[in-house]
Amino acid sequence: MTFLFLLPIGLSHPLAGQAGTFAGVNMYGHAIRAELWPGRLELEYVLEAPLPKLSREAETVGETGFVEHKLAQIGSGLRATLDGVELAWEPVVVQQPSGPGDAGLVEFRIRRRAELPASGELRISNGNHPDESALFAANILVDGQLVVEVCSLVDAREGRLTRNHHAAWLADESARELVIQFRPASWWERGEGLTPLPLRHAELVPGPPWGLAAAGLGIAAVGVVGLVAGARRRRRHPGGASLPGVR
Repeated sequence: MTFLFLLPIGLSHPLAGQAGTFAGVNMYGHAIRAELWPGRLELEYVLEAPLPKLSREAETVGETGFVEHKLAQIGSGLRATLDGVELAWEPVVVQQPSGPGDAGLVEFRIRRRAELPASGELRISNGNHPDESALFAANILVDGQLVVEVCSLVDAREGRLTRNHHAAWLADESARELVIQFRPASWWERGEGLTPLPLRHAELVPGPPWGLAAAGLGIAAVGVVGLVAGARRRRRHPGGASLPGVR
C-alpha cells in the first residue's frame, strides 16, 4: 500500500530528512503540544508512524477509511486526568491535515480540548503503540495566570533549572505520561500570555515583593543600630579621645 491518498506535509521527527544516514526509520514518534489555560487544556497530538509498519497495519483495514480509522484509534489512546478524575475530551478541528513526510514517516494529527479546575495535578497519558520502539517529545505552554509547582519534564531549585527535558525528544517509555501540578498565580507571579512551561515553574517566577522589602528593612535596621551606637560613643568620649590603655 503506497498511501497516495494522503497529502504530503513536513514532519518534525528527529530522524526525518536523514534517510541517507539511516537505513530506514523504524521508530514511532509521539509529539504533544499542550496549552494550559485557566479553566481549560488545549492539546495537539501527532503520531509519526513508519511507513512499513503502517502498511502492514493497513492491510487489515483497507485503504478506504484508513486515515479516519487511525485518527479514531490514536484519539482513544490519549487520556487526561485531574486529581485522578478523567477529563472529557472535546474534538477540535485540525488546521494541518495528516499525510506522509520525509524518511518514510506518515503523520497523524489530532486536537482535543478539556475543561480544567483552577488547580490540581494533571496527568496526560499516551497509550498508543505501547509495544513499539518510540521517541517522545512534549512542548507545554502555560498561561501567565498559572504557576507550575511540579512537572515530570523539569526540575528546578533556588531559581534555576536543574533538569530540563521540555520539548526534547526522549527514547524513554516513562515519557508516555506527563505530570503537571499547577495552581493560580499570585498577583506578583502573573505574566502575559503563553510561556514555555519551564519559565512558569514556581522556582523561576518572581517571588513575593515583601521578601525584598524585608531585606531592605533588615539593611536599614543595621544602619540605624550603627548610627545609634556611634552617637553613644561620641557622647561618652567627646573629641574622639581614646580610653586609657585602649588604642
